[in-house]
Amino acid sequence: ELDDVHNIINWGEIEQTLSNLYTSKTGASAYPPIMMFKILILQAWYALSDEALEKQIARV
Repeated sequence: ELDDVHNIINWGEIEQTLSNLYTSKTGASAYPPIMMFKILILQAWYALSDEALEKQIARV
């Protein structure tokens, strides 16, 4: 199911659009914006609370 979505969406274009958000040269390393975007999509699709989403991410 998720593989189908991966093949339909042009992730490269979205990643390029989001790349401007990932500009900090100081401080702790941040997660790549495309990963955070995908996580938020899954949270919305599966109606996960922040806590439930955190548990699912920790499983990976």
